[in-house]
Amino acid sequence: MGRHRSDPKSIARLALIGLAVVALLVVGAIALLNRAETPPPEKPVASPSSSQMPMPTVKVVCEADVCPHVVLRVPGGQVLYNGDMALGDEIRYFEPEIDVVIEDAGTVQVTENGTARPPGKPGERADFTVRAPGRQG
Repeated sequence: MGRHRSDPKSIARLALIGLAVVALLVVGAIALLNRAETPPPEKPVASPSSSQMPMPTVKVVCEADVCPHVVLRVPGGQVLYNGDMALGDEIRYFEPEIDVVIEDAGTVQVTENGTARPPGKPGERADFTVRAPGRQG
């Protein structure tokens, strides 16, 4: 019975196990840091199909610095829009029938039921009625 000696192989095994544990901790820490720095992936947003989005009866987009006096109204009734527009302004309405008056037809792009109307001439006044599909007038 005497003295107990430490086996060199046991010490080496303990050192290897300790080194493996430290290595795993380092790899885990690096993975956590990389994950924290990387923003989460964006969730895909389902864009509505054209069949889900209602099509406006009329859409007017101003393509000049100023588009003077644009009027949209329900025939014989409510005024929907009455005023000037600025570059990039867009107005849309979905009523079944809309009277449109544009002081300078060359400054706007008009879309009727999804179809672009031929552009007007600069300085020319445009006056017309737009009806939703299936509406007779």
